[in-house]
Amino acid sequence: MMQECLSWKFPLHRTHAGILQGNGMMGIIIWGAGNLLNITVGRSDFWDHRGGLTFTEKHSFENIHRILESHDCEKMEKLFETDSFDIPGFPRQPSIIPIGRLTINVGEEAEFKTGIVMFAEGIAEITYIKNNISYKIKFVMAMDENVQLISFDSSDVQPSVKAISAWNFVGEYLKTISFDPPVEFEDEDGCGGFVQQCPSDPALSLAYKLLGYRLAMSTARDNKLGKAKETALEIVKNIFVDRFEKTCVAASNWWENYWRDVPVLELPDKELEVIFKYNMYKSRE
Repeated sequence: MMQECLSWKFPLHRTHAGILQGNGMMGIIIWGAGNLLNITVGRSDFWDHRGGLTFTEKHSFENIHRILESHDCEKMEKLFETDSFDIPGFPRQPSIIPIGRLTINVGEEAEFKTGIVMFAEGIAEITYIKNNISYKIKFVMAMDENVQLISFDSSDVQPSVKAISAWNFVGEYLKTISFDPPVEFEDEDGCGGFVQQCPSDPALSLAYKLLGYRLAMSTARDNKLGKAKETALEIVKNIFVDRFEKTCVAASNWWENYWRDVPVLELPDKELEVIFKYNMYKSRE
């Protein structure tokens, strides 16, 4: 059975240097520095579908070729102006919308050191040092629902968790295309998150629940703002009833079945083999 893993060294200051997990619909990037771990969240279906270009007879190959041959840049730009080019509050073209991130703070004396992805089980594991003691955080992505499970290896750890929406980073642009700020929520049961309304697409809610040394995060969508929030919260609350361990086992079984069907590639360069396996791992995200 395959046991290879890929490792990272902290600090990881950018999302694109981070550690990936996903299930085809929802994905995360794990990155950060010092005592702060960031979990950037995205979904492949969270699009603003407004805008775009309706193709007509004027976009024929012959017409495009004729304009190219004439070197008329202005006419070419005019030809491909989008339907919403001059409509206030509309984007020029459809685009995916960022969601945001969770932050995990494990205390002032802590420092994140390393991270690994274990291909066989699809598990990511982050190590940090606090008061000269090594601790681990395990990340498991459910493969049949949009749930991220995170567990700390000691009940003594008391992390603080915060949900930060993408509005904090791209809110000014989103205002120009008619988005309203997200609605944030938090309660005394360790739950929190936010709901992002969309101008013409279903809303998205991100919710989390921290209970002891376990953390669950989920995303949900619905045409109604309240329903999106309700669904995401219901998922993270129910996961703690009797499904946390079952979900971890089910994810591990999914990856075992997946690798059983992946061709074995033996290369003289073992680093290239690991790169191949990491890309096969990413292809299922």
